[in-house]
Parts: sequence; C-alpha cells; structure tokens
Amino acid sequence: MERVTLEELAAWTGHGLKKMIVAKMMLVMNRQYFMIY
Repeated sequence: MERVTLEELAAWTGHGLKKMIVAKMMLVMNRQYFMIY
C-alpha cells in the first residue's frame, strides 16, 4: 500500500462526502418527484 498524506485523505473524503450528499439529494428529489406524479 502506498502512503497517503492527510491532505490527500481529507481531499478524497471531502470529495466522497460531496458525492454521497449529492446522490442522497438526487434520491430524495426522485422520491418526491414520483410521489407528486
């Protein structure tokens, strides 16, 4: 395994969290969309 610096780790986790939040928001929006129609 290669060494990963804290900065890289923070950047990766931050990127992953953003992706997860966006995905969750998309799911919630889709559910509300399907509930309305």
